[in-house]
Amino acid sequence: MGSSRPSDEFANNTVAAWVVVAFLGGLEMKLYYRPKTSGRPMRAAWLLEELGADYETVAIEDTDSNEHHERSPLGRVPVLEFDDGTMLFDSTAILFALADRYPEAGFLAPLGTRERDLAYQWSLTAMTELEKAAIGYLMREDDDSHELYRSVAAAFSGALEGRKFLVGDSLTVADIVTTGVLFVSERSNFVSEESPPALQAYFARLSARPALARAAERVESVFQTA
Repeated sequence: MGSSRPSDEFANNTVAAWVVVAFLGGLEMKLYYRPKTSGRPMRAAWLLEELGADYETVAIEDTDSNEHHERSPLGRVPVLEFDDGTMLFDSTAILFALADRYPEAGFLAPLGTRERDLAYQWSLTAMTELEKAAIGYLMREDDDSHELYRSVAAAFSGALEGRKFLVGDSLTVADIVTTGVLFVSERSNFVSEESPPALQAYFARLSARPALARAAERVESVFQTA
């Protein structure tokens, strides 16, 4: 079986549905989230929706409770509970774990490939640089965060010239992480006012995916669109 998906949207949806039938049969997972908080639970739900996975969403009102700290020692969301009862916290870790469990869906290239390397590169850069700048500016409105965002956004935009996705010809984990971070960035109007055209178009295109809208609704994301 191959691990890549065709580039057109119809083929992507067909492959995702096939993955559900072939691999997700009786599997039901639980995704723990806190309503109206950051977009990180939305990122995990987005991939689950793209996969067509059978999962339950569980709202957590008190993330400081002992019960939740058993799921996440830092008391954060999201947490994904697999069908065997094991837990995984951190949204990016959840995305990579899900993509690895269902390689036929093509959300990650095989280990040791250039495409896999790039998925790590852009996912981690989005989390450690792009999101740091966006959150830093939201908290402090400082020039350093503003300039950092501009420089990192330029790097992402350069990678997107002539492309619809960061890695390969279809949606990957790197795109889900990056788009999730761009939602945070847009709270300061960084995407619409401070990003190069290629990054603006990328955000508009990916944020319009139906699976993302379903995910945002299921986890009551602050980033839900009307």
